[in-house]
Amino acid sequence: MKTTIILLTLTIISLFSGCTEKKTNAIVFVLFDASISTNDKTVREHYFEDFKKMLGRLHGGTQLEGDVITANSMATATFPLNNTIGGFDQFEENQLTYKEKMDTTNKDIIAAAQKIIDSAYSQRTDLMNAFQLAGKVFNEDRFISVKDKVLVIFSDMIEDSGNYSFDHDDLTTQRISSIIKEEEVEGRMPNLAGVKVYVVGATANSGSQQQIKPAQIYAIEKFWIKYFSACGAQLTDSRYATRLLNFEY
Repeated sequence: MKTTIILLTLTIISLFSGCTEKKTNAIVFVLFDASISTNDKTVREHYFEDFKKMLGRLHGGTQLEGDVITANSMATATFPLNNTIGGFDQFEENQLTYKEKMDTTNKDIIAAAQKIIDSAYSQRTDLMNAFQLAGKVFNEDRFISVKDKVLVIFSDMIEDSGNYSFDHDDLTTQRISSIIKEEEVEGRMPNLAGVKVYVVGATANSGSQQQIKPAQIYAIEKFWIKYFSACGAQLTDSRYATRLLNFEY
């Protein structure tokens, strides 16, 4: 009888410990293309609206990280977004205090995002460099075993770097394969295995894209779907759009 009571007590303690454990269940990494090519009032407003929409759908236990896409994002990274979306702990707080805590957290996150979106950082947009940064984040020791990994990209997706210029490049099927092969040979393909990708702002009406023909826009989308597949990530055409149509993970 005494042994049974001890075992029951230990089980209850274990259950309570599991409930109060602050565990990271998901990592969401957000990249903002705040370069000159997206410096359009309407585009930036849509970024902000869709970011808030995404924020409202984050689960408790999610780590939110974010930075700016520049000409060399790995060198300029400061992670202005670095927040934990805490879950509700019924043993430590009530619904009112939890709501107050989350309101404060969301207010800080929204302010940081607004500061990013309102600024233009770079004349050029090296998206592939930024995705290497994302790969490093997702493969950090603290996130390597996290089940849900999500990359959200607010960008027109026009690579404009020292290597490629998508507003001029003829992205034929052969050229797409050639670029991906070159990135692989040079060791520049990030490890994004299992990452779910959302693109918000693709084909947005920025000053840059006014000169791009529809065929080129479709070619750019085709490139990125193949690129992320080669990186081990999951990007579908339904998650590649001008606005955030849906967000779940």
